[in-house]
Amino acid sequence: MSGEIARRFADNAGQPTPPSLTLNGPALHVEVRLAPPAATREIIGGGPLPQPMTGAALIDTGASHTCIDIRALVGAHPIRSRTAITPAGLIDLDTYAASLRLPEVGFEVDFEAVTGIDLANLQTEIDGTRQPVIALIGRDVLERCVFVYDGPGAEFTLSA
Repeated sequence: MSGEIARRFADNAGQPTPPSLTLNGPALHVEVRLAPPAATREIIGGGPLPQPMTGAALIDTGASHTCIDIRALVGAHPIRSRTAITPAGLIDLDTYAASLRLPEVGFEVDFEAVTGIDLANLQTEIDGTRQPVIALIGRDVLERCVFVYDGPGAEFTLSA
């Protein structure tokens, strides 16, 4: 295991505030960059390498695959298409080679094909600061971690 993050939502008196965890969700700081195979293709193609993007990642136990905001993948070339099951039905989404780093946990994963989605309207709060959500961490990452969600205690823990 690399490390662990525990985030607790509490009021000024230190009492747990479950509605805060419910509202914001289990969120972590994240950095997204093109994975080495994609970065190599960009160099060969002569295009500039995109800068890594930082923001928030929400843990999404309902997602089988991790998804990254398409704005964090600007400049990357789609690898293939993947059919995703959503509440609105089946949709085809492009996949990209990218890396996701969780600095609070000291954990990084390189994806050969991570799904790119539009998360433009999704924000959350981490340590009192509103941030754009640029990744949804799915079960493909969680299978390498220990995740505990304590609703009444208004706390979550992620160990990787």
